[in-house]
Amino acid sequence: MGQAKQRGTAEERAEKARARQREGREPIDIDVLRKEQDVPDNAAFLGFVVWLRERDEFLVHLRDLPDRIERGYGPLVDKAVLFDTWDEGAPHADASKHPATVAAAFDLGSKIIVIGN
Repeated sequence: MGQAKQRGTAEERAEKARARQREGREPIDIDVLRKEQDVPDNAAFLGFVVWLRERDEFLVHLRDLPDRIERGYGPLVDKAVLFDTWDEGAPHADASKHPATVAAAFDLGSKIIVIGN
């Protein structure tokens, strides 16, 4: 049996990751983040991204196959995989070989900003 199958289904792995993330990490509250970071009201919230801060790269490719999950990273935030919730992105940040965080992406019109913990 392959290692991925031993870890469980994708949903089981995601549930385990959500449980682990609550140990010391807190999801980002978009409304609080907007106020604390002075994000303009007209900035559209795009979603959550997985950000490798030290490398300044983002998760840009994600494919869930029966026996593995493929992930690819790149430098362009506008190509990043967007997650609707922080919880959806957290398992992918945890799975990264490099330190990663789940961050919020906002469209300011002329540029996209990323803010994470």
